[in-house]
Amino acid sequence: MDPNRIRRLIWLASILLGCLISLAVGMAASRLIIGTDTDGSQNRLAAVQADLKEQTSS
Repeated sequence: MDPNRIRRLIWLASILLGCLISLAVGMAASRLIIGTDTDGSQNRLAAVQADLKEQTSS
């Protein structure tokens, strides 16, 4: 094979691999952010519900 063709194939493969890695990292980060936000919202909701129960029982 032509050395330039091999270089182009390696260059293309490395760019595609970099795109896949950055996509995987982005998906993992968004899952982590969404998961943390959901947990925080549930904790706040539980605290508000507990406060309402206290106020209505008093």
